[in-house]
Amino acid sequence: MPATLLQLLQDRRWYSLAPSYLKEHLHLTTAQLNQEIQRLRHRGIQVNIFDFNGRTYVGLESRRLDYDRDEQAGTNHIAKLVDRGFYD
Repeated sequence: MPATLLQLLQDRRWYSLAPSYLKEHLHLTTAQLNQEIQRLRHRGIQVNIFDFNGRTYVGLESRRLDYDRDEQAGTNHIAKLVDRGFYD
Protein backbone atom coordinates (compact mmCIF):
# COMPACT_ATOMS: atom_id res chain seq x y z
CA MET A 1 0.00 0.00 0.00
CA PRO A 2 1.51 3.36 -0.98
CA ALA A 3 2.21 5.90 1.74
CA THR A 4 0.03 8.95 2.15
CA LEU A 5 1.27 12.51 2.53
CA LEU A 6 0.47 12.40 6.24
CA GLN A 7 2.38 9.14 6.69
CA LEU A 8 5.44 10.58 4.95
CA LEU A 9 5.33 13.75 7.03
CA GLN A 10 4.96 11.71 10.24
CA ASP A 11 8.03 9.59 9.49
CA ARG A 12 10.21 9.93 12.60
CA ARG A 13 13.42 9.78 10.56
CA TRP A 14 12.81 13.27 9.18
CA TYR A 15 11.55 16.59 10.49
CA SER A 16 10.51 17.83 7.03
CA LEU A 17 10.73 16.82 3.39
CA ALA A 18 11.27 18.59 0.09
CA PRO A 19 8.19 19.06 -2.09
CA SER A 20 10.07 17.46 -4.99
CA TYR A 21 10.49 14.27 -2.93
CA LEU A 22 6.84 14.28 -1.90
CA LYS A 23 5.64 14.83 -5.47
CA GLU A 24 7.87 12.07 -6.83
CA HIS A 25 7.06 9.57 -4.09
CA LEU A 26 3.31 10.23 -4.19
CA HIS A 27 3.12 10.73 -7.98
CA LEU A 28 1.54 14.17 -7.62
CA THR A 29 1.76 17.42 -9.49
CA THR A 30 2.47 20.63 -7.60
CA ALA A 31 -1.23 21.52 -7.72
CA GLN A 32 -2.20 18.09 -6.37
CA LEU A 33 0.38 18.32 -3.57
CA ASN A 34 -1.02 21.72 -2.60
CA GLN A 35 -4.53 20.23 -2.56
CA GLU A 36 -3.37 17.41 -0.28
CA ILE A 37 -1.75 19.92 2.07
CA GLN A 38 -4.99 21.92 2.16
CA ARG A 39 -6.95 18.73 2.93
CA LEU A 40 -4.69 18.05 5.91
CA ARG A 41 -5.07 21.64 7.11
CA HIS A 42 -8.85 21.37 6.72
CA ARG A 43 -8.69 18.33 9.05
CA GLY A 44 -6.93 20.52 11.62
CA ILE A 45 -3.43 19.20 10.96
CA GLN A 46 -0.86 21.99 11.02
CA VAL A 47 1.37 21.75 7.96
CA ASN A 48 4.29 24.16 7.64
CA ILE A 49 5.88 25.18 4.36
CA PHE A 50 9.15 27.00 4.89
CA ASP A 51 12.41 27.95 3.21
CA PHE A 52 15.85 27.13 4.56
CA ASN A 53 18.97 28.21 2.71
CA GLY A 54 17.01 28.82 -0.49
CA ARG A 55 15.20 25.47 -0.46
CA THR A 56 11.56 24.82 0.36
CA TYR A 57 10.48 22.15 2.83
CA VAL A 58 7.14 20.78 4.04
CA GLY A 59 6.66 19.50 7.56
CA LEU A 60 4.17 19.03 10.33
CA GLU A 61 4.08 21.48 13.23
CA SER A 62 4.37 18.51 15.58
CA ARG A 63 7.66 17.53 13.93
CA ARG A 64 8.90 21.14 14.24
CA LEU A 65 8.28 20.89 17.96
CA ASP A 66 10.16 17.58 17.96
CA TYR A 67 13.05 19.33 16.16
CA ASP A 68 13.25 21.97 18.88
CA ARG A 69 12.96 19.42 21.69
CA ASP A 70 15.59 17.15 20.15
CA GLU A 71 17.91 20.12 19.57
CA GLN A 72 17.64 21.07 23.26
CA ALA A 73 18.38 17.46 24.24
CA GLY A 74 21.36 17.25 21.87
CA THR A 75 19.78 14.41 19.89
CA ASN A 76 18.78 16.34 16.76
CA HIS A 77 20.84 14.75 13.97
CA ILE A 78 19.68 17.32 11.40
CA ALA A 79 20.72 20.28 13.59
CA LYS A 80 24.13 18.65 13.94
CA LEU A 81 24.42 18.36 10.15
CA VAL A 82 23.36 22.01 9.77
CA ASP A 83 26.06 23.02 12.26
CA ARG A 84 28.61 21.06 10.22
CA GLY A 85 27.60 22.88 7.02
CA PHE A 86 25.78 20.05 5.25
CA TYR A 87 22.80 22.30 4.46
CA ASP A 88 24.68 25.41 3.29
